[in-house]
Amino acid sequence: MHDRASFKDSARRNNRLNPDSPLPAPAQYPSEKKSVIRITAKPELVPLVEKIIAAFRRVHPDIPVAATFCHDDAAFAFLINRRSTMALIEREITPTESVPYKKQRGSAPFSVKLAVSPATPAVYVHHSNPLTEISVTQLSQIFTRGNAQGDFSNWGQLLSSSHDASILPLSLPEDSALQVFLQKHLFAGRELTARTEYVPDSATLLARLENMPDGIGIADTAGEHPLLRKVTLTGQARDPLTRFLSLYLPAGEGHDAHRLAGFLLSDDGQTIIAETTCLPLEPAELAQQRAIFAVHS
Repeated sequence: MHDRASFKDSARRNNRLNPDSPLPAPAQYPSEKKSVIRITAKPELVPLVEKIIAAFRRVHPDIPVAATFCHDDAAFAFLINRRSTMALIEREITPTESVPYKKQRGSAPFSVKLAVSPATPAVYVHHSNPLTEISVTQLSQIFTRGNAQGDFSNWGQLLSSSHDASILPLSLPEDSALQVFLQKHLFAGRELTARTEYVPDSATLLARLENMPDGIGIADTAGEHPLLRKVTLTGQARDPLTRFLSLYLPAGEGHDAHRLAGFLLSDDGQTIIAETTCLPLEPAELAQQRAIFAVHS
């Protein structure tokens, strides 16, 4: 004799085998569990990231997104070790970071530019130095050796006034993110001059330069420095030291991650960026980044 529970189980089995039995309500089926998109970014980007997540959730409420805020070095570490899905970073990946990235992620780093960062490095000289502007070529002639147009070692070679003094270049370490950027984009990989004095960070460079009337350095902008002067870089539509906010997105992160990346490059995403301290890309730059992302997707 069957008890009540056994009778119900038998009825359920018969219903599943009967093609005329009604289908169960959709709620009875288990829903697919969504993987959380994890973004890493530095703390200064909290307002931007929070606005992006809120706007993306309005369009895709079923896609969970979370953020972790840390400095750029740690953001790359999170990305390399698969602790984040994507990272918003204001510098380019360095060769020492690219090697473990390829090993852990199985592909070369991929990134697209999302915005112009307000934290752009600048060329500095002592306030007593009459230099007010300089070209990229001249900057390379000061900081590196082997330039086709010749190298500069004395201010008299550069300034029209009779300023007969040796140029004293200050530089961050060669493996620093800023120096790697300069070597790649401004110095064509040339060696720094033997006259270069190395300092550990931008703050130390600027403090050292305050006591060097014949010095020159390239550093991250940080506060006011009454004893120093920023030197304008000439000859290009956009300052060649411009730092971009880039999105690093490893291959194989899935459709939802690409949806969020696409949203960042959309008109709505760029509008959100324009409401923060970051500046939106120029139309031609945005079109180029969208094309790069389309190929990656």
